[in-house]
Amino acid sequence: MKTPYSEYVYTKLARRIIKGEFTKEEDVFEYLKKSEPDADERSVNWTGCLVTSEAAALCGNATHLFCHKNLFDWLISHAKDIEINKEWIINFFQVRLLPKVTYVPIILHVSGGGSPSCFYMVDDAQLIILIVNGNNGTRNFYCIPDNIPNTYDHSWTTDESWGKILQCAMFIKGLAIYSACCENIIIDGVPADLKHAPRFNENCSKYIRTHEDIAEGDIRTISPHFRNGHFRLLVSEKFTKKKGQVVFVHECFVKGKAKTAEGIA
Repeated sequence: MKTPYSEYVYTKLARRIIKGEFTKEEDVFEYLKKSEPDADERSVNWTGCLVTSEAAALCGNATHLFCHKNLFDWLISHAKDIEINKEWIINFFQVRLLPKVTYVPIILHVSGGGSPSCFYMVDDAQLIILIVNGNNGTRNFYCIPDNIPNTYDHSWTTDESWGKILQCAMFIKGLAIYSACCENIIIDGVPADLKHAPRFNENCSKYIRTHEDIAEGDIRTISPHFRNGHFRLLVSEKFTKKKGQVVFVHECFVKGKAKTAEGIA
């Protein structure tokens, strides 16, 4: 059965750029300064970089990353298990993810109705997440702080897009942890169940697979059974060979004893 995946909503300004309404990139920044006179220079620069990157993505210069909703939710729920900083996340982008993609930035698509889609970009040692609200065209961007919060509760605001943007921050944290723990989880091409596959260039598309270490049974199904367990970053000196690595610890019993990270050298 074919499944729709979330679609990213591009800003009107990005569409104006590809129509040739601005002769050079500097004109975009000048336009932003005039249209947002109260914005500080840093905000204008980020916005300019984002909309010009969006325009490039509309021309095909972006990588589309697909994820099933059940895996997306699982990674978010397990991201809270480890405290990692922004430098760790950016290292994941630059070392583990970006060498595997044809173009940057990266556009996330999640299966199912109402799922978020967002735009990830690494710029000047910053990881920026952009979500555009399809209902009114407002733009929310979020620069991942030094330490990503362990929750995406957004009770402090009525703006639903902020809830989605914090979800996507938690997801990229979970994906970085998942990638450090399990090998070969990012696969070339589009998922087999993608409903509108022809609109995506397979050379610029990747999807995140469910690894055998975190699920059991037929992992090729849309809703595999995820194992109970948690990720653990090994920091103790007793881990002589694997200190600094991430492992997935199964919550199961082996010969009457709970399996933990204690037996890892």
